[in-house]
Amino acid sequence: MEYFMINTRDDTLIDSEYFLRNKTTGRCLIPANGFYEWDNKGKRKTPYYVHIRESPLFAFAGVYETSSASLDLSYSCSIITTDANEALSGIHDRMPVILDKNDSMNWINPDFDEYLSLLKPYPAEKTVCYAVGNSVGSVENDGAYLIKPVYENKWW
Repeated sequence: MEYFMINTRDDTLIDSEYFLRNKTTGRCLIPANGFYEWDNKGKRKTPYYVHIRESPLFAFAGVYETSSASLDLSYSCSIITTDANEALSGIHDRMPVILDKNDSMNWINPDFDEYLSLLKPYPAEKTVCYAVGNSVGSVENDGAYLIKPVYENKWW
């Protein structure tokens, strides 16, 4: 199987060889309850936690591919990104495509021809974003404390 990127830009998706091979069967949903984005302005990178107001679980638009190069079937997937909404644009210029319930069902429906219209920024007024501690930068750390907000005068 070829190397597959974790993120795929919406503006390059339709031109990719992968998507042309899999456009009706390779769309998937990637469940999440939030994601991190880093602000690179200034001397120090600041991590932010982003989640959806009033929705403990949502789905990213994704694409996947299967490979049976050996006896084992393997899968690879990628989250589709789009332009950042107003809530995130001060931190980063891109964000994952977040789908609401109706759009999620359309995204994975192979008979839905307007799937590219779903690739847009999630509404800013429904997006919550705040700074969190630098502990999120290590895969060794785990726990609910990673999504607790930090304030400018407190670092851990």
